[in-house]
Amino acid sequence: MSAPTRLPVEDDPFNFARYADPYPNYRRVRETTPVYWSQLLGGWVLTRHADVKAALLDKRLSAARARDAQAAQLSEDLRRQLAPVDELLRRWALFQDNPEHPRIRHALTGAFTSSVMRQLRQRVEEIADGLIDAARGRGEMDLVADFALRLPAMVIAELLGMSSSDSERFQGWVHTIALYFAIGSLGNVETIAALRETVEQMADYMRAIVDDHRRTPKDDLIGSLIGAGSQGEPLSEVEILSQCMLLLHGGYESTMNTISSGMHHILRDPDQRRLCAEDPGLAGPAVEEALRYEPAFQFVVRAATADLDAGGQAIEAGQQVVCVLAAANRDPALFADPERFDIQRHPNRVWPALLHRCGAGPDGVPDRLQHASAPPVRSPIGERHAPMAASFWRALAGDPARDFFQCGGLTLTAATVVHAAPQNLLPRSHRPQMKTCTLQRPGR
Repeated sequence: MSAPTRLPVEDDPFNFARYADPYPNYRRVRETTPVYWSQLLGGWVLTRHADVKAALLDKRLSAARARDAQAAQLSEDLRRQLAPVDELLRRWALFQDNPEHPRIRHALTGAFTSSVMRQLRQRVEEIADGLIDAARGRGEMDLVADFALRLPAMVIAELLGMSSSDSERFQGWVHTIALYFAIGSLGNVETIAALRETVEQMADYMRAIVDDHRRTPKDDLIGSLIGAGSQGEPLSEVEILSQCMLLLHGGYESTMNTISSGMHHILRDPDQRRLCAEDPGLAGPAVEEALRYEPAFQFVVRAATADLDAGGQAIEAGQQVVCVLAAANRDPALFADPERFDIQRHPNRVWPALLHRCGAGPDGVPDRLQHASAPPVRSPIGERHAPMAASFWRALAGDPARDFFQCGGLTLTAATVVHAAPQNLLPRSHRPQMKTCTLQRPGR
């Protein structure tokens, strides 16, 4: 085993106060110190694909223990403040080990059958069409504010039986939860207070929907969670509410980031724009590549339940292990030319999918929502807008030096699209200003 490597805080890729873009530093540490102790994260960091995969398959590394270890970093006063809602957070499937994890995973995946996913895909396309129709009526569209933020919000609102008028309301809930998990925010008093208020509001809101389903059973996602006990131990009310929060947070945050960053990388690369224009069948690979190149969630954390070895480094029981998916996704040991965004990449071993197969998450449920909501990368205009869609993709394949692209009576400014780097990890004070891609009428 190698001698322990402890990076100074100033050299840590997770020092976002110094490094706005972590990817060059992921590459640096993967090549020089692939396993290191991070003072910022309080754990051992793994950056190579093989090490990350081995860690996620190692049953001695616990998701539940990692969640407990992070909560233990809070002061006694903050733990007391968080206590009333902490049970709802710790019951997320993402934070469960066996035997609880497979039981909850079975309930969740049972709600996402092939038939349900086909219907969901159709509904996603209908909503996407509606958003584009509205943009055509206005003559302009902010791709982030009018599409990437709204599409997953509207889809998940329907999935969870929420009123469509409340889809914007829960966006604030999601951002508050994301801030709690952000690096540097764990011990922030204001963050804990906001989190408690948010989780209480979410629980009250979802409890009313669950109660309505108990009074009047429905054949939908929440109905499936309530009825999951017909073939085993039923989910408790806390577990049902927790999984609803997980779906709301994981499905919305990850999908919004994937659509935004995926379009950003397609738009800024003339070759990728041309490929999209020439072959709409590359939609699926484009989504996979977006998930590989810039995953919505940069890392997952586990805690060792026993002494073990990870990447040649001795890990003591109780220590945390940080598996950096974003670094593993660009490991040249597995991916040729990994720093290049390539929608023709094959095979493409995308970590969000592998992660859930490894038992690290609820069997890909938020990932399934990403794939269901991501087809607009194929054609944000929708299938029935074929002429406009063709114009859109031809425009994307145009001269990259132009400031805008004409498409279907609208103009797409090429200069700016949201760059969703690890937005979900950054403390709000460190998040860069969102850039937007705007569709405008010519001449504006």
